[in-house]
Amino acid sequence: MNTSRQQVLVLFVAGLSAIAAGTAYLGTVDGSGLWLRAVLAAGVLTAILAILWFNLDANHPVGQPDAPFTGLGPGNTVSVLRGLILALLAGLIPPFANGAWPQARAAAAVLVVVFMLLDLLDGWLARRTNRASLLGERLDIETDSAGLFVVSLLGALWHLLPPWYLGVALLRPLFVAGQALRVRNGLTNHPWPASDSRRRAAAWQSILMVGSVWPGTDRQLIELGAWIVALLVAAGFGRDWLWMTGTWTAGGTFNQRWQWARYVVRSWLPVSLRPLTVLGGVTMLAEPVVPLEGLPAQALAAVVGVSLPAVLTGVGLRTGSAVLVCTTGLLSIWLPFNVSMALAVAGGMLLFVEGCHRYVLRVPWLKTDAPPVNPRPRRIARQ
Repeated sequence: MNTSRQQVLVLFVAGLSAIAAGTAYLGTVDGSGLWLRAVLAAGVLTAILAILWFNLDANHPVGQPDAPFTGLGPGNTVSVLRGLILALLAGLIPPFANGAWPQARAAAAVLVVVFMLLDLLDGWLARRTNRASLLGERLDIETDSAGLFVVSLLGALWHLLPPWYLGVALLRPLFVAGQALRVRNGLTNHPWPASDSRRRAAAWQSILMVGSVWPGTDRQLIELGAWIVALLVAAGFGRDWLWMTGTWTAGGTFNQRWQWARYVVRSWLPVSLRPLTVLGGVTMLAEPVVPLEGLPAQALAAVVGVSLPAVLTGVGLRTGSAVLVCTTGLLSIWLPFNVSMALAVAGGMLLFVEGCHRYVLRVPWLKTDAPPVNPRPRRIARQ
C-alpha cells in the first residue's frame, strides 16, 4: 500500500474519531436523532474520502502521469479537512427539538465560514508547494458541490433558505449526468470557454451560504439573494450546456450577435446601476426616524456611507459593492428589511458581477471592455 492510501486511511480514522466526539457532545445537550446525526456525518465523510481514494491515480503534476506525487500534500489534506467540516455540518441537519441547543445555528455559521476560508487555502497551498494536480482539482470541485448541497439542505430544514434553492445545488450533478448520458449515446461533448462571471457567481453563492445560517440575518434578504444567485448560476450552466452540445460555437452567427449585445449591455449597465444603488443605500440610512442605536449599528452605517462613493465613482467598485451588500445584511439585524435595502443588495451584487467596464470617474476614454469585432477596420497606409 502506497503512502497516499495510508494517509487516506489515517484521515478516515481521525475523521470518525472527530465525529464520535461531536456526537458525544451533542448527546449531552440534545439526544433526539443522535444516531441519525452520526450516520449522516459518517456518510458525508466516507463519500468525500471515497472520491479521494478512487482518484489517487490522478495525484501527479498536470500532464505528467509518469511522475506521481508521494503522499497527498498539504492542499489535498486541507480539502479533506473541508470534508470533515461538511460531515460535522451534516450532523446538524436534523432540526433540533424546540431549540434544545440554541447555539446550533451559531455553530453552523462558524463551520460554514471556516469551510469557505479553507476553500481559498487549499489551492494556494497546492500552488505554493508545487503540488497542483488533477486529483486536487477534482477533490476541490466535488467538495464544493457537496458543501453547497449540505448547506442548502441545512438552510431549508431550518427554514432559513427557501426549499426550492435545493434545485440550485442539484444543477451541477444534473450537468455531469447529462455529460455522461451524451457520451453513452455516442455524442461529442465540446469544451466550453472559461468565464470570469462564473467565478464571481460562485463567490456570491458562498456569501449567500454564510448569510443563510448567520444568526440574525433577515429572511427577506436571504430570499432576495437566493433569487439573484439562482438566476446567475442557472444562466451560467445554461450557457455551458449550449457550448458543450455544440449549439453555441465561437464562429457562429449567434455568438457574434451575443458578443455585441453583451458588450453594449455590460458597457452601460454598471453606469445606470450606480446611481440607483447609491440612492437605495442613502435612502436605507435616511429612513430610520430615530438614530441607529448601539455602536455596532453606527459602525456598519459608517461603512455603508464610505462604500457608496466607491460605488458611484467606479473606483474600487467591486470592493465597494461587496462591502455594501454584506453590511446591508448585517444592518438588517437593526433595521426592518425594505425596498431600499433590496435595491442596494440587488444593485451591489450585479455591479460586483459586471465590474466597472466603460466608465471610471465618468471619463469615457478609460475603457476596460472592448467590442469583440471591429466592424470598420482601418486601412493601413502603405509606406
